[in-house]
Amino acid sequence: MSRNGIGERALKSPGSRADAWDGMDQVSRPLLIALAAVVLLAAAWLTVLRPGDDASAEPDAGPVAPLVEAVDSAEQAGAASDAANAAREADPTDPDAGAVTPADPSAPAAPSAPSGAPGSVDPSLAAQMGEGSTEVLEQLERGRAVVLLFWNGRSSDDRAVRRAVSRVDRRDGDVRVIVERLEELGSYAAVTNDVRVESTPTTLVIAPDGAVQAVPGYTVTRELDQAVRDALAREDDR
Repeated sequence: MSRNGIGERALKSPGSRADAWDGMDQVSRPLLIALAAVVLLAAAWLTVLRPGDDASAEPDAGPVAPLVEAVDSAEQAGAASDAANAAREADPTDPDAGAVTPADPSAPAAPSAPSGAPGSVDPSLAAQMGEGSTEVLEQLERGRAVVLLFWNGRSSDDRAVRRAVSRVDRRDGDVRVIVERLEELGSYAAVTNDVRVESTPTTLVIAPDGAVQAVPGYTVTRELDQAVRDALAREDDR
């Protein structure tokens, strides 16, 4: 029996070792996979994911300063160009345009004549201010009064005043009537030097002595005839 028991144990020993190795294979296979994963992660960390020695170094800021300087220079050049363009637009023919002269706070402001206030003809401006002023001065030298209307023809008031002016009493040639568009105002600078013509219709009654009475806005023939009589009376009183 002992021999048989030993034989049985001898026969069973190889089978027991095989079973043990099979159990070890089943347990160690997942562990081997885990160990392999750890090894791969460690290798990846050392070769790829680990930051280099120069990663913490600050980037070179050298090119930034020239870029900022270039932008500043461009802005300054643009501002200078804008100022020069504004100066040329103010007066394209004046080489000194754009120069600012500080105003004297103590200097009194130039007075401006209110609309409808009497003025006078300035003969010294006639030669350089157009044919209109020359014609008016010629009529005044002949002792005539002048009724000068500035109108535009686009409004009913302008058309009504033009009709009223055309009916002014000529007094046997002592009154000259002139009708002009507002665009021709510059040709009468010697006449409008002391009066304000800012809108239409505006009628100027000019006495032979050069006194100017402005009648802005709507008016009628009767009012203009009275203004003409007053203008001629100034000549009679001289």
